[in-house]
Formats: sequence, structure tokens, C-alpha cells
Amino acid sequence: MTSPKLQFIGGGKMAEALLGGMIATGWAAAEEIHVVEPSAERQAILSDAYPSLSIGDAPAVGVDAVLAVKPQIAPEVFPGLAAASVPRLLSIAAGITTAAMEAALPEGTVVVRSMPNTPALVGQGMAAIAPAPMPATTTSCGPPRFFPPSAGSSPWPSQISMRSPACRAPVLPTSFIWPRR
Repeated sequence: MTSPKLQFIGGGKMAEALLGGMIATGWAAAEEIHVVEPSAERQAILSDAYPSLSIGDAPAVGVDAVLAVKPQIAPEVFPGLAAASVPRLLSIAAGITTAAMEAALPEGTVVVRSMPNTPALVGQGMAAIAPAPMPATTTSCGPPRFFPPSAGSSPWPSQISMRSPACRAPVLPTSFIWPRR
């Protein structure tokens, strides 16, 4: 298996739409994406749709993650994310605060919340983005692209800024790096 470029924690319909868009737009090949999904039925659906997709029951170590689980499941997956030293976490899980995620993950883990809407499933979605609080000493980098163009668009407040090193090293499509307090 190729080292994953990104992993999805949860392989439901929204995760499938996002990873499908990433693959379709060429951001990543299927073998560069890892999905943690406990449901054998969802594993089979994803495997049929993307035969070279990595699917497992544990997060890959040191790989950025998209949290795409139901809110009541999230507290159960945080210990695995912490053990895997996930450096950056983008949560699309509703109802879980940034503070709760930061408290459950190791110091230094970058946490961002975003809420894509259902039309993202057909490439017409919008997403609200909420980074964790940032230190006063930051350098503006402009709007990030979280989701593949096929998912829709992500509006971005013009005054949000990020640390310079983060801006020079985007990992998710195009940027997914916010400093912690």
C-alpha cells in the first residue's frame, strides 16, 4: 500500500462523496486514501466503488484525518486518533466542539471544524469553516480549499490567517493547517 495522503475516520455517504471528489479531481489516487470504517456493509460498498482504497479498522499513524462519524461515535475514536499521532484533524461531524476535540487530542494537534451540506453529495455543496482560535502572530494565507471542486465551495472569512510555515506546506486540498493557541 502507498503511504496514505489522507484518511477518513468514518466511511459514510459524506466521506464517500468527499473522497470520491478527491479521486475524481486527481487530488489523490484511491490507494493514497485510507478509510477507517467498522461496518462490513460500508466497507464492501467503498471497496466495490474504489477497489484500491485502503480500508481498515485503525487510523494510519501520522496521517492527517477527516473526522466523518456520527457525533455520538466521535468520543470513541479520539483515543485512536491520539495514539496514531494524527497531526491535523478536519471534523465534518456535527455537534462536536473544537474545544472538545482539542481536549481529546494531544497538544499540537491542529483542529478545524467544517460543515459541508447534503448537496455536496452531488457536487453542489457549500461548507462553513471554523478553525480553532489562533495566536496573534500569524501571517495571512488566504482561503483554504478543504473539499474537492466536485463537492462545491467553501466560503472563507477574508481576515482569517495562518502561520507562515503552515502556508508553505499545504497538505489537504489546498490548505488545511491552522495553529493552536
